[in-house]
Amino acid sequence: MSEHVQAIADSAQAAYFRLHLLQERSDLVEMLGKHTKNLTRCITAGNMRPMSDIRRHIRTIERELQLIDRMVEALDDRFPGQLATTASEPNRRRA
Repeated sequence: MSEHVQAIADSAQAAYFRLHLLQERSDLVEMLGKHTKNLTRCITAGNMRPMSDIRRHIRTIERELQLIDRMVEALDDRFPGQLATTASEPNRRRA
């Protein structure tokens, strides 16, 4: 396979993987919202029992989101200008 064809295939595969990551990220953001809402309900109702489990789930989801953001950023760095669009950029939180 020629280098040009290989580069096109690599770029297409990266675009597909990036799209998959962004979909996974969207699902996780939705899940995070549900857990946050549940935590708020528990705090409001004074129901302390499930709070530690909910907080643990929230932290796990936040770590997964950070990992996905790093993978998308790595793809964007490896294939600059080919994959990134402003509409599909993840909201990156910088420490």
